[in-house]
Amino acid sequence: MNVFAASSSGPAWASPSGPIPGTPLYQAVRGGGSHGGDSPSGVASPNVVASAGMAGAMSSCPCGMVLAESRSMLASLSASAAAIARDASDALRSASSLTWEGTAGDLFRRDVDRAAVLATEAERGAHETAALIAGAGALS
Repeated sequence: MNVFAASSSGPAWASPSGPIPGTPLYQAVRGGGSHGGDSPSGVASPNVVASAGMAGAMSSCPCGMVLAESRSMLASLSASAAAIARDASDALRSASSLTWEGTAGDLFRRDVDRAAVLATEAERGAHETAALIAGAGALS
């Protein structure tokens, strides 16, 4: 799934009302999946899952697909965030080289330096998030 695909309502990842329609997460939350049960959301109550037996419950559970889709979306968004932070760092590096004398120039460079630190931290955070999502410690 391309999380950046545009539609008439905007990009696919920009769903202000929750899960994206048609995805396994949407089906699980809205009851479109095959969990069954008598709960209003369509997700089986613990008693229904227990009575169905673990093998039956595991084979009908969309959790694995939801997890894979979520990990993919987070990895894609982390890569985008890192690229945006890198672009911001480049722009700030360029801005810091401007020749501007006096108090205003000093204040400008101070603000640019602070913003550069934030951009570097944002890029590092995006890389750490991507590593966490892809790492052995992540849920699978």
